[in-house]
Amino acid sequence: MNNRRAKAFYLSHGFQVTGNGASPEGDYEELSFFPV
Repeated sequence: MNNRRAKAFYLSHGFQVTGNGASPEGDYEELSFFPV
């Protein structure tokens, strides 16, 4: 995710980075939701 504000929003709402990789569109990070 290249949008830092969006990533900060998701991370502040319980999402965690669970992986990353590359695609034809560019590098990416996987975010997964883990309810508390």
